[in-house]
Amino acid sequence: MTFDGFIAEISAAPEFRIAVASDPKWSDQLQGIQAMLTAFDRLADTDTRAIDFCDELLRAIKSGESIKQRLLAIVDIFTRA
Repeated sequence: MTFDGFIAEISAAPEFRIAVASDPKWSDQLQGIQAMLTAFDRLADTDTRAIDFCDELLRAIKSGESIKQRLLAIVDIFTRA
């Protein structure tokens, strides 16, 4: 799975659609996460630290845990960066 695939999975989740219907801020939050993932993916082309960071993010995304657990892991990774 890629960063874009993960964002698409979240967007398609019924829980996310319900959350967005009740409060549009969740759509903005997801766009922010997508922007950060995209920025680090681009940095990974030239920065070895960014490569390691992207690898860690991809491991979290591919972990097979629930979407919520994967998002929490991503937030944790960004917090430690």
